[in-house]
Amino acid sequence: MDAREHRIQLGQAAAEQLTQYLHTLSADAWHHPSACAGWEVCDVVGHLALGAEFYASTVARGVQGDTAPPAGAPLPGVRNAQRAIAYRERLGDQLLATFTGRTAQFYQLLQRLGPQDWEKPCYHPFGLRPAQQFITMRLTELAMHAWDIQSALDPTAALFPDSLPVFMELVPRIVSRLRMQPDARRLVPLRCHFTVTGAVPSQYAMLMTTDQVQMEPGGATAADVTCRCDTETFVLLMYGRLAPQPAVVNGRLVVEGDRGLLTVGKWFTGV
Repeated sequence: MDAREHRIQLGQAAAEQLTQYLHTLSADAWHHPSACAGWEVCDVVGHLALGAEFYASTVARGVQGDTAPPAGAPLPGVRNAQRAIAYRERLGDQLLATFTGRTAQFYQLLQRLGPQDWEKPCYHPFGLRPAQQFITMRLTELAMHAWDIQSALDPTAALFPDSLPVFMELVPRIVSRLRMQPDARRLVPLRCHFTVTGAVPSQYAMLMTTDQVQMEPGGATAADVTCRCDTETFVLLMYGRLAPQPAVVNGRLVVEGDRGLLTVGKWFTGV
């Protein structure tokens, strides 16, 4: 099995796991606040259903040579949170069925693509992407948003385990897009070294300025702060889902050095 097929299967497994979980929820739970600020559980599901619809449309068009935005596609620089809410409101009691149906259609499309299709450019609001990149984007969206839903209802919820190596593969790209939470007290750059244990052991050195983050060669400069955590905790920190101080209190994050950094709410605004 090649890497693409493996990730398609992982995405299908993550979607099935989430679908089974959603079937267990009470009517009240669907309207419980999720870990995505401003979104209830049902809004996150609406976002995932809308995303599957968009991905299927843009990939289907892209492999035919059409890279124009599909009708109703998200546009760059436009906040799309309200689109997801309006979409799930229109769906009403068909929300879960639409999520499962649109997800199945996306993966059925991928299974029909041939070797000549994977590198063909497809529309994305942040620039054209090869068709195969939507496989990874969908897997990570499903895994992270499943956590957004489940962790709000069960604090012991974990990220889809098989997604962790994929998230870690994306770390350099994710770091290049991170923005620090504004904090007037952080007037000088801070160097933070991460030691990550568990599923994907890794070492990272990051330079945190007033509002940006950038990767540095490991060990190039002494760290102001050294952090140790497992792979899942690291991913959730990078995606702005965990704040450092609660992570320390809960024993998920060990910090050595300038502990004043922990006064900042979330280090990152999320991706």
